[in-house]
Amino acid sequence: MFNNEADPRLASLLDKAPVAVWFACGQDLGKYVKQVRARDATRDHKTFVFITVNAVEEAERASNERKADVLVAEGAEAGGRKSIYSPPTEKFLWLVLEAVPTGPPVLAAGGINTGVQISALLCMFPGEMKKVLVEAGPDSTSRSPAYDLAFPPNVWLKGIEACCITEKTVADFEKGLRPENRKANMASGKEEYLLTYAGTGVQDLNKIESTSGVMQSLQNEIIAALKTRAPQLLGQP
Repeated sequence: MFNNEADPRLASLLDKAPVAVWFACGQDLGKYVKQVRARDATRDHKTFVFITVNAVEEAERASNERKADVLVAEGAEAGGRKSIYSPPTEKFLWLVLEAVPTGPPVLAAGGINTGVQISALLCMFPGEMKKVLVEAGPDSTSRSPAYDLAFPPNVWLKGIEACCITEKTVADFEKGLRPENRKANMASGKEEYLLTYAGTGVQDLNKIESTSGVMQSLQNEIIAALKTRAPQLLGQP
């Protein structure tokens, strides 16, 4: 989260020569992209810029004006912080591809249980959160301003809300519990107050696997599906 052009965190990050940086949820991300390009111009290093987009206009701007290396087309099914105006992922992906047919690679995000998304969900969270994700059902998530209390005031732009596994944080908010009491509950570390980002695809998670196990399962499922739906992608007639 960078709040101004001179934010030292971005400069410190770029000093580490990262392979890539990912920008999202900003009104003027272009000024940060310029910082990345300016820093790379002083050295023999290429930092790939990923930009999350939630509308066709944003995709066009990120591709044509900001010259992003990768677009992340985030659909309505996505969890975590995202725009409330995003179209469904599948529809949005096609709209973006039509709008910028010669643009950079496009990653689809939101409600997709394949590849990086699943492995990230299973690997980046502690055991308690993995358990919550595995036990979640089709109606286990909610989008609510209740989660904003975990962050400084006005950090998130209008229209950017969190989608998480529904727990007591939402119940406390809806009951009108005082902010200081709600914040204390969220900081308690109790399982019923875990802030666990998740989207609609969480209903399909039913076991905890190692990273290699996840990737192997995904590969097997993708190959099996392509044999029926698009064998030409596997080099088959």
